[in-house]
Amino acid sequence: MRRDPKNRDFHLMEIGIAYYSLGRSTEAIPVLKQFINSYPGFIDARCVLAAAYVESGMIQQAHAEAAGIKRFSPGFSLEAGLFKGAKQSDRLISDLRRAGLS
Repeated sequence: MRRDPKNRDFHLMEIGIAYYSLGRSTEAIPVLKQFINSYPGFIDARCVLAAAYVESGMIQQAHAEAAGIKRFSPGFSLEAGLFKGAKQSDRLISDLRRAGLS
């Protein structure tokens, strides 16, 4: 981020994913929101944000984010794309289902 300050926000997705992966979902939320403000078309970041909301107990926000994902990508499926081959017991998949995605 120091080497490329002009594109600083682009690296926030990885930081948000790292926070979520470490179980620090509350810290992931503002980082992912900032990334999405700069790059609104990244569905992957929106998915991790929805999952972070679930783990932070912010179910209404998780449902709202899931609805936004469905609007942005009507054909979204947890069985395709990024999630193809993921185990249904995976923490992320479980959180996304709780957010209202299928």
